[in-house]
Amino acid sequence: MHHGEGRSYTIKPSTPTGIMLNELQCQVELTQKQANIVSFPAPKTSSRDSEQTLIGQIVALITTGDLRNVTATQRILRLDLLVDSNGLRNGKLYKTSVLLKRVIPGLNPDGFSYSANDTGWQSPPQFHVLLPQELNERRVDLWLPLDTSQVCIDASDIATQLDLKAIPYGMYSKNDAEKVFKVLGENEISLYTTSSDGCVERLWFHQTTDVAHNLSSPVKFSNADSISQSSKQLKAEAKARLDLMTERIRTVQLKKIEIDQYGDATDLVELIKSFLIQQGISAELITLYERPATSGAGVQVRPLAN
Repeated sequence: MHHGEGRSYTIKPSTPTGIMLNELQCQVELTQKQANIVSFPAPKTSSRDSEQTLIGQIVALITTGDLRNVTATQRILRLDLLVDSNGLRNGKLYKTSVLLKRVIPGLNPDGFSYSANDTGWQSPPQFHVLLPQELNERRVDLWLPLDTSQVCIDASDIATQLDLKAIPYGMYSKNDAEKVFKVLGENEISLYTTSSDGCVERLWFHQTTDVAHNLSSPVKFSNADSISQSSKQLKAEAKARLDLMTERIRTVQLKKIEIDQYGDATDLVELIKSFLIQQGISAELITLYERPATSGAGVQVRPLAN
């Protein structure tokens, strides 16, 4: 190769990563391109972005319509949950508790709880004693404790988002630290927020399923609301509640039915007993107790199941 003043030569490689030779006057330069992938860290999400995301998730969950839909809950909150398929019915939570598989930022896992009891029956809490089951609301409860060192939201932020989305809701304050939001549909979903130092530190979502047919023990009937003055028979509303009660009774092994009579309600007692017997309930399972009247004549019915 000839070297001379003012002359240059370049020998290009045959491959992209080969060595290139450049000669300029009396200098020789060797260069080589190296294939490499350089990764850059994703930009950090600001705390406010995380808080706005959380507020949107809270509003989406309270308006989802049914907290038994565990798939929707996982999607909305981006949770990874461990669900026992034996506790599901038609793909929804029936009688089960759900576990948190993975901790997510902003959530304090210590107080997490997600459970459902859609049977309509529940034993009263009692240490070391198994009490008979009583009628209870069909319910779902989801507890989400927040890590306020990572996210800090105010309960008013939730109200603002509900207003922006024109979602009908009710709200009241239990005290300065506790607020309650209610969204009513076929299921009533309530959100209880507890705050400390200006930050919501705990969220409790509570659902009463099929609120129009909610039934809890004892089932109360008053003379005025239950007996027609003209026919002296049970009114339609009283019959509907007894129908719902006997429908629930058919799902369990009935132990007995306690009827508490308050004041002059003998006619109402006989009408209710007759209705239950016509529904196939043995008269031997019905026990009557006479109680002193405290707020008007009436009857309270308490089915008990094994």
